[in-house]
Amino acid sequence: MMAECDAGNIIVAEASGASLGYTTIPLLLAMIPALCWVQNRGARLGAATGCGFIQIVQARYGFAFALLCLMALAATILTSLLTQFTGLLGAFALFGVSKWPSALFAPLS
Repeated sequence: MMAECDAGNIIVAEASGASLGYTTIPLLLAMIPALCWVQNRGARLGAATGCGFIQIVQARYGFAFALLCLMALAATILTSLLTQFTGLLGAFALFGVSKWPSALFAPLS
């Protein structure tokens, strides 16, 4: 929750808020401590070991599982990048700029 404020998440939050209203607020409030704890543990683990996520997974669980985690992480990053472009194109569309000129500015953001 703390680091998830990119265009894709804002669009999903807006859509779910429009369809579900305030019914998900208790669930979101209940998730905040767990999300903070996971983010804190991940930061501490990286700082203490000096290794990245995939290096730690490979040392603990082996190459095959590390490769699986790497593919999942790459898919997540690519989809997040696509939502960034989608959000930027949507913002340009609000101002009447067509999608092709706004796509040229997307890598600059």
